[in-house]
Amino acid sequence: MKKLLIAIAFALFTLGVSAQKLAEDSGEFLCKEGICFVEKNDMENAISCFSEAAEHGYATAYFYLGGIYMKEECGHLNPKLGLSYWKRGADLGDAKCQYHYGCALKDGDGIAKNEKHAIYWLVLAAKSGYNDAIIELNEMNVEYRNPSIYAYRFKRGQYRPCEK
Repeated sequence: MKKLLIAIAFALFTLGVSAQKLAEDSGEFLCKEGICFVEKNDMENAISCFSEAAEHGYATAYFYLGGIYMKEECGHLNPKLGLSYWKRGADLGDAKCQYHYGCALKDGDGIAKNEKHAIYWLVLAAKSGYNDAIIELNEMNVEYRNPSIYAYRFKRGQYRPCEK
């Protein structure tokens, strides 16, 4: 009986991992398809693909959705919605979203300027290895050496987190 339960648990675990991998692969495929629609200037279908990819848990889809709504040339200018997508992606750990959300906070682009929150998000992006974030921090005269220092200060209350 014990062996049967272990076998069932293993099978369920394997199926769970497979389902997660399938969702990630689906999200990546949908994003690639969405990019093709953007290149054809078909924003409606692009939005549909990116939205579905986001529903599959593919965080990078939020980057593309945010970009569509933040750029006037895409024909869907809505900075509040674009920022909300970048924020969701940033919360999920997408470095591009963290970078763009941090830059928006730094510049006050569609949101109130907040340098401390901007630094927080840019440091997270830099910590993920996103070079543009490292460059941005250096241009802000924020010495980027040890991202854990910023995280520690953030936790200790020297920086307050962005409200969700």
